[in-house]
Amino acid sequence: TRMVETVYSQEIADRICERLADGESLSSICREPGFPGRATVYRWLTHPDHTAFREAYDRARELGCEIEFDRIIEIADSADHVNVQVARLQVDARKWRLAKMMPRKYGDKVALTGGDEGDAPIRQALEVKFV
Repeated sequence: TRMVETVYSQEIADRICERLADGESLSSICREPGFPGRATVYRWLTHPDHTAFREAYDRARELGCEIEFDRIIEIADSADHVNVQVARLQVDARKWRLAKMMPRKYGDKVALTGGDEGDAPIRQALEVKFV
């Protein structure tokens, strides 16, 4: 068991945000020596004295999602007849994650109709966001 400092450190917070912005997951960052566990990072995010970290973390997550979006095309473009199923799984997992992390930008759009139209059915309008 490794001992990791759980007291807030601006230097560690900055390093976490840099790596998140590069598209790395918080889980993989927190598994490395010298970094706190996820529970500690989540505690830092909710602490009232660390609003700047929370804002930087949110921005880093958004930038990481953009990296992940670009990776989808790279994975799809590199697929061949041997690895097409693996590539499909990798693309689908990334699409799902992006839709959950940034639903307004990458999620399916759902439109409800009704009101004056009586018993109009609910329509689901899916915008094509991923190729």
